[in-house]
Amino acid sequence: MSTIFQNYLKDFKVKEKIVSVYSDPDSMDKFSAGFVSECTEDMVLLKHVSPIGTYDGYAVIRLENISRIDSDGIYERKLELLYSTQKQKHPKRLIRKKVNSETNLFFETLKVAQEKAFLVNVSLDSNNNQESAIGYVKKLDKESLIIQQLSLSGVDDGETILHVYDIEKMYCDSEDDRALGVLNSFYKKK
Repeated sequence: MSTIFQNYLKDFKVKEKIVSVYSDPDSMDKFSAGFVSECTEDMVLLKHVSPIGTYDGYAVIRLENISRIDSDGIYERKLELLYSTQKQKHPKRLIRKKVNSETNLFFETLKVAQEKAFLVNVSLDSNNNQESAIGYVKKLDKESLIIQQLSLSGVDDGETILHVYDIEKMYCDSEDDRALGVLNSFYKKK
């Protein structure tokens, strides 16, 4: 990945300013906006912010899939204002271990998701042409994971096993996925 992209993201981590990261060149209206939490040689971890400036979990994206990064624009400044005005917070650090240039941010985020029972939305396709796996991390090792999947209506929907190294993009504890978790809890109580 371009050193310019990596340095740019690291600079915005220090500045604590929101960036918009585009990872689907065929659909420039789809992007992830948030504060840079971590950046390695291969991946970025964003403290994801919703379009209305609220906590929206985390996004992990492979740097090689990033086609564009916007910063300090009207949209990013609006999100910063909404986020601060609404007194929104992300934990200071999602990943407790020291992150270095070789750290696999997908694996480390999946570990946290498993520990805290956060829902994950895992995509093996940077352009989202393939359906994502949404659910709870059931088992995890350095190479693979098993996800207890949820349907789009929050019902248990079997399991899927994936290679960690095949993940292109992932969301963790997003607003939409937390809603599925609420539905899933409701159905389990019935």
